[in-house]
Amino acid sequence: MRLPTLRRSSEPVVHTARRGSEGLVVQLHGYGATETQFTTLLPLDIPVVTVTPRAPLAVDPGYGWWRPEPFGELLDMAPSDGVNTAVENVVRAIDSAQNEHCYTRDSTVLIGYSQGSALALSVAARYPERIAGVVTAAGFLLPSETVASAHLPLDVLFMNGSLDPSTSPEAHRATVERLTAAGHRVFDRVDPVPHVIDAAQVEHVRRFVVEVLDAGRSVRDRGVVKPEGVG
Repeated sequence: MRLPTLRRSSEPVVHTARRGSEGLVVQLHGYGATETQFTTLLPLDIPVVTVTPRAPLAVDPGYGWWRPEPFGELLDMAPSDGVNTAVENVVRAIDSAQNEHCYTRDSTVLIGYSQGSALALSVAARYPERIAGVVTAAGFLLPSETVASAHLPLDVLFMNGSLDPSTSPEAHRATVERLTAAGHRVFDRVDPVPHVIDAAQVEHVRRFVVEVLDAGRSVRDRGVVKPEGVG
């Protein structure tokens, strides 16, 4: 199979939509897609600011966070340098969005799909202090990723499809076990769907995001400072 030519986009591109002020949702698209993917993939209809950075590597027909190795395996055998660079890019995007729109960790949820889901889980594993919750679909935690004990536990909604050839029951279980062992609160579900997010999952994501943001707002409204180790 001939590999596509990868080229790095010259300037970061970020799609931002302000539907309200209830919180900040940062979205990571899949391999070969663009920053507009979530418009149809995951229409949350929540009064939040959504920020969707474009992955830096241009691949037909869109962009990728790193080049899969071997090509075609979008999640497994990801190059460590590519993942490290992608994680740092996303953390910078989160920091920039929080500063620009005046949000904190308690008001921020990270969502990832496909290759973006693996990236979102890597960000969560390394930088739990940046976000309050994580939603991933059609992916899993990279086997090479280290998950340290969480001093700031996250709420994680972890979804996969039983008909999705890009993941497996074993990878799903391993992700749940590793995140739970680290102290994160994992809510997992497997639906009889292929490599997509169906309507039932969209509604589940919407409820999860609202609950995470409501919990953060409740803490802020009471003027309570969370003790270290409490998400």
